[in-house]
Amino acid sequence: MEFKGLLRTKLGEREGTSANGTWKRATYLLEQQTLYAKRLVVEVSDGLSGRIAEFDKYIGGQVLVQFDINAVQWNDKWFNNVTAYRVEPTSVATGQAETTTAVAQETTT
Repeated sequence: MEFKGLLRTKLGEREGTSANGTWKRATYLLEQQTLYAKRLVVEVSDGLSGRIAEFDKYIGGQVLVQFDINAVQWNDKWFNNVTAYRVEPTSVATGQAETTTAVAQETTT
């Protein structure tokens, strides 16, 4: 699944040790800026990939986040886990950078 919007803030970070070694997780707030704002909190696992650092780079920017949703049961209650696995800046931000570069090249010639 995908969510396109503003990567508003990092809500927190946790780390610990399990039988498989150390782990680190962070949660982020995403927001679609529409008439009735839609918000989504996603969790990011770091592992060996450095995903948390990748998400931190884009805080405050427009992004496209890919994520999975899974329900888990705990004490006879069900909870949804929203786990993000990829983030990239949206094409709007890329388009602005390309336009700025093109303007800069025209003024130098």
